[in-house]
Amino acid sequence: MKKTFSLLIAISILLSLSSCASIASRFEKIPAPAVTYAEFPFEVVYEIDNEVVTVNDVFVCEFDGFAWNENEGKHRQWRGYVKSTGKDHLVLLEEGSLTIACKLGTAAYYMSDPSMDGAGEFTPYLYYTRTYASGGVSTSVAGIDKLLEQYGISIISCKLSKPIENHFE
Repeated sequence: MKKTFSLLIAISILLSLSSCASIASRFEKIPAPAVTYAEFPFEVVYEIDNEVVTVNDVFVCEFDGFAWNENEGKHRQWRGYVKSTGKDHLVLLEEGSLTIACKLGTAAYYMSDPSMDGAGEFTPYLYYTRTYASGGVSTSVAGIDKLLEQYGISIISCKLSKPIENHFE
């Protein structure tokens, strides 16, 4: 009986240590980026209601420290925004409660964060956001083609900068 009890205690201690090691791995020191700020020029040419619009601007990327969440554990945070607007996307149309926008990428992508390894090259995409009187907001790509046709919006060309070579120390 004592042997069985001792064995159960030993097993529970080993399981506890094993789960502690798993939790501890989420708190390991992760390296900071060598480059913490960069600017990436872009050009987007689009048509809206038979008018051609050219936007030349800069996508700004900044390291925003470290954060922790249950899915990723400790991770690097990045902030990316269009220099002229401060938004993380390019607005093509704002009409009432509807906004149609173009996502140009993420700061993690442009700054070559290792979390983006294997993600491939970023392809810009259009999406829309609706704001409701109740204060709710919905964002989607579903049904975007119908809205693009309705407002006569099409992307003619999109020239984005390539990600930098960053090092993490």
